[in-house]
Amino acid sequence: MKRDVAKVVKTAGKVMSVATFIAIVTFSLLPAGDVQAMVSLFPLADVGAHAAAYAAFAFFFVLAIHKDVGSASLSYGIGRRLIETAIVLSGAFVLGLALEIAQPLFQRSNEGVDLIADMVGASCGIAAGFLCMHVACWRGRRSAR
Repeated sequence: MKRDVAKVVKTAGKVMSVATFIAIVTFSLLPAGDVQAMVSLFPLADVGAHAAAYAAFAFFFVLAIHKDVGSASLSYGIGRRLIETAIVLSGAFVLGLALEIAQPLFQRSNEGVDLIADMVGASCGIAAGFLCMHVACWRGRRSAR
């Protein structure tokens, strides 16, 4: 049963990380006027939207690349967590940088503060992803008793 949950979480992470990737690319390259109404829903407007989008992306990316839900214990290993963190942060940074470079081609302005917001959001998403995996493992061990 534990393997089934791990497989579902990993698959959901893969599907949702691709979906958030597509949403980030789409909204980042749409004309500014088309996105303005949606962005105003977030605290701190544009910066808040960047942080929220990259937090979601990083959260699902962690679920997708995490080795196994059953191995999310504290003994999982700091080395493996650091590698996963580096992979997710690098992916988010490359995506954010590429979109900031491409935005002027789509009549959008590029701003360095957006890249900072992307990294802050990705860091929060990574922390939430690891916390989620740890709680899932803890609950799995508790229910196995």
